Amino acid sequence: MKEKKKINKTRVVLIFWLIASIILTCISLPLYIKNPDNKHIKNFLLVSLLLLWNFWIRVISGLIFTAFTYNPESRWFKINDTDRKWHNFIKVKKWIQHAPTFNPKQYDSKTLTLDEIIQNTCRNEVSHIMYFIETYMGILLSLYFGNYLLTIIVAITVSIHDIFLISLQRFSRDRLNKLNKRMKRTQAKTS
Repeated sequence: MKEKKKINKTRVVLIFWLIASIILTCISLPLYIKNPDNKHIKNFLLVSLLLLWNFWIRVISGLIFTAFTYNPESRWFKINDTDRKWHNFIKVKKWIQHAPTFNPKQYDSKTLTLDEIIQNTCRNEVSHIMYFIETYMGILLSLYFGNYLLTIIVAITVSIHDIFLISLQRFSRDRLNKLNKRMKRTQAKTS
């Protein structure tokens, strides 16, 4: 029997996001050019541009920051008690299985070693930290459009998503590191 290919919902959402933001920008830009004083059209264009901005920073930064190799043993990637309290507060264990993954192959234990998966958690954490920072750079659009409140609301909404994904990477890496060390000790004993 032929195995049914699973659809990556995260990719579908991102493709929808890209198409919607391009269409919205193509609609709102000519309207704005015709009516630059119309507040509603100006806000419509601003939201469209913010959607485009947030999509493209994820594509470009994702390509850049996932190309590097990181040291998972560095202080930056170590988990502390504050992290653990935060993970308990947001109940990571309850939603971790339902979290979106753009590229599930990055976490496939059948094709990757634990060290490679741990490295991918580092790469993705750095990427989401950069997305978080770059999301707030969209506020610069409000210098032209003048609607600071709208850009701040969009930035906060988008960055909350990144906070949870950063937490997910840190939580997962902590558990994977412990498992990896245990497995290496066991291998050393049996060798």
